[in-house]
Amino acid sequence: MDLKRFKKHHKRFNNFPLSKNEWQTPDYEEYLEAIHRDKKCHDWYVTEQIKKAGINYKRFCCLFMTEELLISRFNIALGVAKIYQVIQSSGVLIKNRGSDTVEC
Repeated sequence: MDLKRFKKHHKRFNNFPLSKNEWQTPDYEEYLEAIHRDKKCHDWYVTEQIKKAGINYKRFCCLFMTEELLISRFNIALGVAKIYQVIQSSGVLIKNRGSDTVEC
């Protein structure tokens, strides 16, 4: 797939949540395939995700390293959210920046 077509697909398929009618189409399959198999499409897609996350990708040695940072941030955020969810469901008192207590 050429990059111009990929960008059109990206605009269409990057509005979440997608309906089942959107993600169960040959166009969506083509879009996902291009992310994983076409270097130009992949690099453009990753660059867009990095910009969206507010990371200055030009500070790093290569796009791959910046992508790894983005993945790490995402995994850390998921971990923190899960820990907070467990604490919240347990009814434990937690410190709020060390100054006062907040009941979850």
